[in-house]
Amino acid sequence: MKKYVIIVSCALVLFLTICLLPVAFSFFSSYKLIDIAYITKSNPVNEEVDVYIGDVPRIDFTQYVSSSVQNLSHSIQGYDPQNPIIGEYTVHYSGQEQGHQFSKDILFTFWGFTKFAPGGEHVLGLTSKGEVYVWGSNQYSQLGLTGVTYVSTPTKLTSLPKIKDIAATNSSSFALDESGAIWSWGRNIDNVLGDNGSTRSTPQTINYSVSFKSLAGGGYNTMGAIGTDNYLYAWGNGKNGALGNGVNKESNTVTRIYTGGTKMAQYSFNGGMFTNLNDELFIFGSNDYGEMMSTNYSLHNQLPNKVTFLGNIKKLAAGYGMRMILNTNNNVWTWGDSRYNAVGHNISSGERPNPQQIATNAKDIAMNIGQGMVLKNDGSIIMFGENFSGQNASGSTAYTFSNSIYNPTFSTDAIYCLNETNLFFSKHQMYGVGQGTYGVLANGSTADQLATVQWVFNPNPNAPFSRRMIALKMVLKKEEYSL
Repeated sequence: MKKYVIIVSCALVLFLTICLLPVAFSFFSSYKLIDIAYITKSNPVNEEVDVYIGDVPRIDFTQYVSSSVQNLSHSIQGYDPQNPIIGEYTVHYSGQEQGHQFSKDILFTFWGFTKFAPGGEHVLGLTSKGEVYVWGSNQYSQLGLTGVTYVSTPTKLTSLPKIKDIAATNSSSFALDESGAIWSWGRNIDNVLGDNGSTRSTPQTINYSVSFKSLAGGGYNTMGAIGTDNYLYAWGNGKNGALGNGVNKESNTVTRIYTGGTKMAQYSFNGGMFTNLNDELFIFGSNDYGEMMSTNYSLHNQLPNKVTFLGNIKKLAAGYGMRMILNTNNNVWTWGDSRYNAVGHNISSGERPNPQQIATNAKDIAMNIGQGMVLKNDGSIIMFGENFSGQNASGSTAYTFSNSIYNPTFSTDAIYCLNETNLFFSKHQMYGVGQGTYGVLANGSTADQLATVQWVFNPNPNAPFSRRMIALKMVLKKEEYSL
């Protein structure tokens, strides 16, 4: 008798599954894939669903359940669609079908990007889940991908563990994992990958005994990091004291630079800056263009010098021979190479060793070779420097000798500079303008853009939406029918 019951039960399960699947698959054609990533865990009690935050994310699944469900309702706890915040939310569903009542709580994890690291013509993006996405040029394997010379939309890098920080130099990439180990890949010019090896597409850990807590912004071929001991470390190009240790020599191993306690650091071509734990500024390296705030332009190999008159510092930015800081009073100061008005002093040539305040009430700063930007708290953006590819968002490639103001139609949270490309991060979406070579604008194209374009981002192109939602539907059915 038991055998017949089991056979009948199995047949019933098979029958219901066959009947329900076509119904379930018929309700997914209109949904956009960008909003939902994939189901990561399935059990009879909860569904944990990762949801990518778009401009207006949709988490109402009522339109995708069977039409025979009646009185279906849902409520979302603690979620504001006008201000989506990364985190966990619970959606409560209830309703009935064929006389059966069901109630279901579903846990959603909203995730988005928390940091970007621009190189010369490539970008790394770090998500709240510790995943790394890459796009742009792969000419020197800096994307960590094989078989492609570039990718024009964000692509997940699957060869890394969970990551907590990212950085990039001109054609190399770096990631810091949760254990404190640094991974490097791409072009190994001047041993910037932390060893004396060759260019590589596969991320490898840098062999050093110290555990690290953050990466310092990379220069053209110099890289740094801050250890859990708060010391500053660096490696790569050491020309003219670029590492900060006063030595005119490159280093293929991690070198301790400063032991006084470091909060943040920014490396650039032939030198850089860092702040100590009291937010005080130190500068070091070459003085070719007045980077060391001196008119003695043959002054090189400089050890870190403290600068006090700019106030306490909360962000650093640098380009080729250019320096910029944002202090705790929200004022922006720049100095260095002023060719093409690259430091925003409204002067198109010569060295500018004396820092000049170019903005107040600022929120963010960005700089790369020959250009820079300042994001103000009112949403406007000061653009200065080169405009060969229309990166100042003026609608043309005409060059002006003075700073310009860009007022985007979207609210901007952060800004980033690449070589002749500017990026703007806005409510979990990326916009870009200027050079589009190698797909660095992430809009699926390699064409230059004189007006801002929005990126094309599909978080999980290999997982059809219907496959993901069927797991959610079948859990509801399983509870409903108690099979």
